[in-house]
Amino acid sequence: MISCCERGSEEDRTQKERVFWDYVFMLDKTCEDHSLVETVLLETELFIDAAFCKQGASSIVKLIKKLKVEKSCHAFTVTSILSTRFLAMMIHPMARIVIQKCFFFFGSQPNKILYEKVMLHFDVLAIHEVGCRSLNDCIYTISGELRAWLLNKIADVSDYLSIHPYGNYVVQNVLSLKDSQVIAKILRCLRGQFIHLAQKKEGSRVVEKCMESCNLGTVFVVEEILHDHTAPFLLAQDQFGNYVIQKALKKTMKPGFSHMYYALVRSLEPRCKELNLTKGGKNVIRLIEKPYSL
Repeated sequence: MISCCERGSEEDRTQKERVFWDYVFMLDKTCEDHSLVETVLLETELFIDAAFCKQGASSIVKLIKKLKVEKSCHAFTVTSILSTRFLAMMIHPMARIVIQKCFFFFGSQPNKILYEKVMLHFDVLAIHEVGCRSLNDCIYTISGELRAWLLNKIADVSDYLSIHPYGNYVVQNVLSLKDSQVIAKILRCLRGQFIHLAQKKEGSRVVEKCMESCNLGTVFVVEEILHDHTAPFLLAQDQFGNYVIQKALKKTMKPGFSHMYYALVRSLEPRCKELNLTKGGKNVIRLIEKPYSL
Protein backbone atom coordinates (compact mmCIF):
# COMPACT_ATOMS: atom_id res chain seq x y z
CA MET A 1 0.00 0.00 0.00
CA ILE A 2 1.09 3.57 -0.71
CA SER A 3 1.30 5.70 2.42
CA CYS A 4 -0.25 9.15 2.66
CA CYS A 5 3.24 10.70 2.78
CA GLU A 6 4.33 8.90 -0.39
CA ARG A 7 1.10 9.83 -2.15
CA GLY A 8 1.50 13.45 -1.09
CA SER A 9 5.12 13.53 -2.23
CA GLU A 10 4.17 12.10 -5.63
CA GLU A 11 1.39 14.65 -6.01
CA ASP A 12 3.84 17.45 -5.17
CA ARG A 13 6.24 16.22 -7.85
CA THR A 14 3.43 15.97 -10.38
CA GLN A 15 2.28 19.48 -9.54
CA LYS A 16 5.82 20.87 -9.85
CA GLU A 17 6.25 19.15 -13.20
CA ARG A 18 2.93 20.56 -14.41
CA VAL A 19 3.93 24.07 -13.34
CA PHE A 20 7.32 23.66 -15.03
CA TRP A 21 5.94 22.51 -18.38
CA ASP A 22 3.21 25.15 -18.31
CA TYR A 23 6.00 27.67 -17.88
CA VAL A 24 8.03 26.22 -20.77
CA PHE A 25 4.93 26.41 -22.97
CA MET A 26 4.44 30.06 -22.00
CA LEU A 27 8.13 30.72 -22.61
CA ASP A 28 7.77 29.44 -26.13
CA LYS A 29 4.87 31.83 -26.69
CA THR A 30 6.90 34.93 -25.78
CA CYS A 31 8.13 35.18 -29.36
CA GLU A 32 4.54 35.72 -30.47
CA ASP A 33 3.24 37.70 -27.51
CA HIS A 34 5.65 40.39 -26.27
CA SER A 35 3.54 41.03 -23.18
CA LEU A 36 4.61 37.64 -21.81
CA VAL A 37 8.33 38.52 -21.72
CA GLU A 38 8.21 40.33 -18.37
CA THR A 39 6.03 37.58 -16.93
CA VAL A 40 8.42 34.75 -17.78
CA LEU A 41 11.43 36.72 -16.57
CA LEU A 42 9.83 37.20 -13.16
CA GLU A 43 9.98 33.43 -12.59
CA THR A 44 13.77 33.33 -12.35
CA GLU A 45 14.14 29.77 -11.01
CA LEU A 46 11.81 28.31 -13.61
CA PHE A 47 13.58 30.31 -16.30
CA ILE A 48 16.95 28.79 -15.38
CA ASP A 49 15.50 25.29 -14.92
CA ALA A 50 14.06 25.51 -18.43
CA ALA A 51 17.57 25.99 -19.85
CA PHE A 52 18.52 22.47 -18.76
CA CYS A 53 15.97 20.72 -20.99
CA LYS A 54 15.91 20.68 -24.79
CA GLN A 55 12.52 22.32 -25.28
CA GLY A 56 13.15 24.97 -22.65
CA ALA A 57 16.61 25.82 -23.97
CA SER A 58 15.21 26.12 -27.49
CA SER A 59 12.52 28.53 -26.27
CA ILE A 60 15.05 30.68 -24.40
CA VAL A 61 17.29 30.83 -27.47
CA LYS A 62 14.32 32.08 -29.51
CA LEU A 63 13.69 34.72 -26.86
CA ILE A 64 17.35 35.79 -26.89
CA LYS A 65 17.25 36.24 -30.67
CA LYS A 66 14.03 38.24 -30.35
CA LEU A 67 15.50 40.54 -27.69
CA LYS A 68 18.59 41.06 -29.84
CA VAL A 69 16.52 42.15 -32.85
CA GLU A 70 14.46 44.50 -30.69
CA LYS A 71 17.56 45.77 -28.83
CA SER A 72 15.52 45.26 -25.68
CA CYS A 73 16.69 46.20 -22.20
CA HIS A 74 15.42 42.77 -21.16
CA ALA A 75 18.74 41.41 -22.41
CA PHE A 76 20.27 42.72 -19.17
CA THR A 77 17.59 40.91 -17.17
CA VAL A 78 18.23 37.63 -18.98
CA THR A 79 22.00 37.68 -18.40
CA SER A 80 21.51 38.75 -14.80
CA ILE A 81 19.24 35.76 -14.17
CA LEU A 82 21.57 33.32 -15.93
CA SER A 83 24.57 34.58 -13.97
CA THR A 84 23.08 33.21 -10.74
CA ARG A 85 23.73 29.62 -11.89
CA PHE A 86 26.43 30.36 -14.40
CA LEU A 87 28.91 27.57 -13.65
CA ALA A 88 26.25 24.84 -13.60
CA MET A 89 24.98 26.04 -16.97
CA MET A 90 28.43 26.31 -18.54
CA ILE A 91 29.23 22.66 -17.77
CA HIS A 92 25.84 21.32 -18.91
CA PRO A 93 25.62 20.16 -22.57
CA MET A 94 22.19 21.72 -23.09
CA ALA A 95 22.19 24.76 -20.82
CA ARG A 96 25.57 25.92 -22.19
CA ILE A 97 23.89 26.66 -25.52
CA VAL A 98 21.77 29.33 -23.83
CA ILE A 99 24.88 31.09 -22.49
CA GLN A 100 26.58 30.67 -25.86
CA LYS A 101 23.70 32.46 -27.61
CA CYS A 102 23.90 35.31 -25.11
CA PHE A 103 27.61 35.67 -25.93
CA PHE A 104 26.84 35.67 -29.64
CA PHE A 105 23.69 37.81 -29.86
CA PHE A 106 24.00 40.29 -26.99
CA GLY A 107 26.55 43.09 -26.84
CA SER A 108 29.38 43.53 -24.37
CA GLN A 109 27.29 45.47 -21.85
CA PRO A 110 24.50 42.90 -21.28
CA ASN A 111 27.13 40.15 -21.30
CA LYS A 112 29.45 41.90 -18.86
CA ILE A 113 27.95 40.10 -15.86
CA LEU A 114 28.51 36.75 -17.60
CA TYR A 115 32.07 37.63 -18.59
CA GLU A 116 32.81 38.51 -14.97
CA LYS A 117 31.64 35.03 -14.00
CA VAL A 118 34.02 33.58 -16.59
CA MET A 119 36.86 35.45 -14.87
CA LEU A 120 35.87 33.75 -11.64
CA HIS A 121 35.54 30.21 -13.00
CA PHE A 122 37.85 30.00 -16.04
CA ASP A 123 40.20 27.53 -14.34
CA VAL A 124 37.36 25.11 -13.57
CA LEU A 125 35.82 25.48 -17.02
CA ALA A 126 39.12 24.89 -18.82
CA ILE A 127 39.51 21.37 -17.43
CA HIS A 128 35.89 20.25 -17.81
CA GLU A 129 34.71 18.20 -20.80
CA VAL A 130 31.81 20.55 -21.54
CA GLY A 131 33.18 23.62 -19.78
CA CYS A 132 36.24 23.86 -22.04
CA ARG A 133 33.94 24.25 -25.06
CA SER A 134 31.91 26.90 -23.24
CA LEU A 135 35.10 28.76 -22.31
CA ASN A 136 36.23 28.72 -25.94
CA ASP A 137 32.85 30.17 -26.96
CA CYS A 138 33.48 33.03 -24.55
CA ILE A 139 37.02 33.59 -25.84
CA TYR A 140 35.63 34.17 -29.33
CA THR A 141 33.26 36.94 -28.22
CA ILE A 142 34.82 38.67 -25.22
CA SER A 143 36.62 41.95 -25.95
CA GLY A 144 38.59 44.80 -24.41
CA GLU A 145 40.24 44.64 -21.01
CA LEU A 146 38.26 41.58 -19.94
CA ARG A 147 39.53 39.67 -22.97
CA ALA A 148 43.13 40.66 -22.26
CA TRP A 149 42.76 39.61 -18.62
CA LEU A 150 41.24 36.24 -19.53
CA LEU A 151 43.82 35.36 -22.20
CA ASN A 152 46.70 36.29 -19.92
CA LYS A 153 45.30 34.21 -17.07
CA ILE A 154 45.02 31.20 -19.39
CA ALA A 155 48.58 31.82 -20.60
CA ASP A 156 49.80 31.84 -16.98
CA VAL A 157 48.64 28.23 -16.49
CA SER A 158 49.23 26.99 -20.04
CA ASP A 159 51.87 24.50 -18.87
CA TYR A 160 49.28 22.68 -16.77
CA LEU A 161 46.49 23.00 -19.32
CA SER A 162 48.68 21.73 -22.18
CA ILE A 163 48.85 18.21 -20.74
CA HIS A 164 45.20 18.11 -19.69
CA PRO A 165 42.69 16.12 -21.81
CA TYR A 166 40.39 19.16 -22.07
CA GLY A 167 42.60 22.07 -21.10
CA ASN A 168 44.83 21.56 -24.15
CA TYR A 169 41.95 22.59 -26.41
CA VAL A 170 41.72 25.92 -24.62
CA VAL A 171 45.45 26.59 -25.05
CA GLN A 172 45.23 25.65 -28.74
CA ASN A 173 42.32 28.03 -29.17
CA VAL A 174 44.18 30.91 -27.52
CA LEU A 175 47.25 30.26 -29.70
CA SER A 176 45.07 30.35 -32.83
CA LEU A 177 43.98 33.92 -32.02
CA LYS A 178 47.42 35.18 -33.12
CA ASP A 179 47.73 37.59 -30.19
CA SER A 180 51.51 38.08 -30.20
CA GLN A 181 51.78 39.19 -26.57
CA VAL A 182 49.76 36.24 -25.26
CA ILE A 183 51.55 33.77 -27.55
CA ALA A 184 54.93 34.99 -26.27
CA LYS A 185 53.71 34.47 -22.72
CA ILE A 186 52.60 30.90 -23.50
CA LEU A 187 55.92 30.13 -25.21
CA ARG A 188 57.83 31.37 -22.16
CA CYS A 189 55.61 29.27 -19.90
CA LEU A 190 56.20 26.12 -21.98
CA ARG A 191 59.89 26.68 -22.67
CA GLY A 192 61.98 23.76 -21.47
CA GLN A 193 58.98 21.40 -21.70
CA PHE A 194 58.45 21.08 -25.46
CA ILE A 195 60.19 17.70 -25.77
CA HIS A 196 58.20 16.29 -22.87
CA LEU A 197 54.93 17.74 -24.20
CA ALA A 198 55.62 16.42 -27.71
CA GLN A 199 55.50 12.85 -26.38
CA LYS A 200 52.01 13.30 -24.94
CA LYS A 201 48.80 13.09 -26.97
CA GLU A 202 47.47 16.39 -25.63
CA GLY A 203 50.81 18.15 -25.41
CA SER A 204 51.89 17.31 -28.95
CA ARG A 205 48.87 19.17 -30.32
CA VAL A 206 49.84 22.25 -28.34
CA VAL A 207 53.48 22.08 -29.49
CA GLU A 208 52.32 21.88 -33.12
CA LYS A 209 50.03 24.85 -32.56
CA CYS A 210 52.93 26.81 -31.04
CA MET A 211 54.83 26.39 -34.30
CA GLU A 212 51.77 27.32 -36.34
CA SER A 213 51.03 30.42 -34.28
CA CYS A 214 54.13 32.44 -35.23
CA ASN A 215 57.78 32.25 -36.32
CA LEU A 216 58.91 32.72 -32.73
CA GLY A 217 57.01 29.55 -31.83
CA THR A 218 58.91 27.61 -34.49
CA VAL A 219 62.23 28.97 -33.22
CA PHE A 220 61.46 28.14 -29.58
CA VAL A 221 60.37 24.57 -30.33
CA VAL A 222 63.02 23.63 -32.90
CA GLU A 223 65.90 25.16 -30.93
CA GLU A 224 64.88 23.13 -27.90
CA ILE A 225 64.70 19.92 -29.95
CA LEU A 226 68.11 20.55 -31.53
CA HIS A 227 69.68 21.44 -28.17
CA ASP A 228 69.24 17.81 -27.08
CA HIS A 229 71.00 15.67 -29.70
CA THR A 230 68.84 12.64 -28.80
CA ALA A 231 65.52 14.49 -29.13
CA PRO A 232 65.01 14.49 -32.95
CA PHE A 233 65.25 10.68 -33.20
CA LEU A 234 63.36 10.16 -29.93
CA LEU A 235 60.43 12.23 -31.17
CA ALA A 236 60.54 11.00 -34.77
CA GLN A 237 59.81 7.43 -33.68
CA ASP A 238 57.30 8.41 -31.00
CA GLN A 239 53.60 7.90 -31.76
CA PHE A 240 52.86 11.55 -30.96
CA GLY A 241 56.26 13.15 -31.26
CA ASN A 242 56.58 12.21 -34.93
CA TYR A 243 53.83 14.71 -35.76
CA VAL A 244 55.83 17.44 -34.02
CA ILE A 245 58.97 16.55 -36.03
CA GLN A 246 56.95 16.54 -39.26
CA LYS A 247 55.56 19.97 -38.40
CA ALA A 248 59.05 21.22 -37.49
CA LEU A 249 60.44 20.03 -40.84
CA LYS A 250 57.60 21.65 -42.77
CA LYS A 251 57.92 24.96 -40.90
CA THR A 252 61.71 25.13 -41.29
CA MET A 253 61.53 24.51 -45.04
CA LYS A 254 60.49 28.14 -45.34
CA PRO A 255 62.99 30.93 -46.13
CA GLY A 256 64.97 32.06 -43.10
CA PHE A 257 64.82 28.69 -41.33
CA SER A 258 66.99 26.56 -43.63
CA HIS A 259 69.77 26.21 -41.04
CA MET A 260 67.29 24.63 -38.64
CA TYR A 261 65.86 22.39 -41.35
CA TYR A 262 69.24 20.99 -42.34
CA ALA A 263 70.22 20.56 -38.70
CA LEU A 264 67.10 18.41 -38.17
CA VAL A 265 67.78 16.42 -41.33
CA ARG A 266 71.42 15.80 -40.39
CA SER A 267 70.39 14.47 -36.99
CA LEU A 268 67.74 12.13 -38.46
CA GLU A 269 69.38 10.73 -41.60
CA PRO A 270 71.83 8.39 -39.78
CA ARG A 271 68.84 6.77 -38.02
CA CYS A 272 66.68 6.18 -41.11
CA LYS A 273 66.92 2.40 -40.85
CA GLU A 274 65.56 2.46 -37.30
CA LEU A 275 62.92 5.06 -38.14
CA ASN A 276 61.61 2.76 -40.87
CA LEU A 277 60.48 0.37 -38.15
CA THR A 278 57.72 2.72 -36.96
CA LYS A 279 54.77 4.21 -38.83
CA GLY A 280 55.56 7.72 -37.60
CA GLY A 281 59.22 7.30 -38.44
CA LYS A 282 58.36 6.29 -42.00
CA ASN A 283 56.34 9.48 -42.43
CA VAL A 284 59.30 11.55 -41.21
CA ILE A 285 61.67 9.81 -43.64
CA ARG A 286 59.23 10.35 -46.50
CA LEU A 287 59.17 14.04 -45.70
CA ILE A 288 62.97 14.23 -45.66
CA GLU A 289 63.31 12.36 -48.96
CA LYS A 290 60.64 14.35 -50.78
CA PRO A 291 60.32 17.58 -48.76
CA TYR A 292 58.60 19.78 -51.32
CA SER A 293 56.18 17.22 -52.73
CA LEU A 294 54.10 16.84 -49.54
